[in-house]
Amino acid sequence: MDNNFSNSYVRWTWIIAIILALILLWMFLTNTGNRGCCHHAPAIAVASDAAEAPVNTTEAFSFSASADNFISSGDSSNIAWINNVDTLKSLLSNDLSVDGNGQTITLSGAVDSEEDKFQKELDAQAFFGSDVTIDNQFTVTAEVTSTAPSTAKIYFDSGYHRLPADGAALLEETVTFLKNNPDKKAIISGYHDTTGVLASNQELAKKRAQSVYDALVAAGISAGKIEMRKPVSADGGGDLNEARRVEVSIE
Repeated sequence: MDNNFSNSYVRWTWIIAIILALILLWMFLTNTGNRGCCHHAPAIAVASDAAEAPVNTTEAFSFSASADNFISSGDSSNIAWINNVDTLKSLLSNDLSVDGNGQTITLSGAVDSEEDKFQKELDAQAFFGSDVTIDNQFTVTAEVTSTAPSTAKIYFDSGYHRLPADGAALLEETVTFLKNNPDKKAIISGYHDTTGVLASNQELAKKRAQSVYDALVAAGISAGKIEMRKPVSADGGGDLNEARRVEVSIE
């Protein structure tokens, strides 16, 4: 009985093994196994045109202005003067115009003199702010004279060196000529009378000449266009007031 069972068990074991071998052979020949157990599903492609994060497309500020018109575009939230457009228009006249952005401003048009050109630039700088670059492209249309003005004479009271009240007015013609003739320069000569101590008089004459120098620089004349000369003693032809003066000539 046990021998028969053992023989039967061996026989069925072989039969099952042969059947499994045949199944595996069939699966190998037909590639069924790869599709059934080991074949990986294709990866899902990621769309190449997937939506990207939004980009900040705020337009940079720019503008143009004249006495009658103002046009701007872009983000003006950081432009401090944007609410004072009427004031800007009042600074412009005739065919004058300005354009630019938050960092650089260009002035265009024609003005009558170099002095006017310089003043317009100062006005623009004050309006737009010191952190803005002003490109002054104003042209001067007035005829420039080549004839130098007569020597300007500024008189000082005895013992005083501060510029007298009429000093700026006396220098106005000289200032205008120097601005219109960049190849010319101002010569400052201080004079003093012959009374008193010579060294003290010379020092006083230097201070008077320095006051005139400072006035020219304040009026827009560069230091490189001004020459200071040694004080000179003068008798004033008998008039001591005439001796206490500073002269500004052109060379």
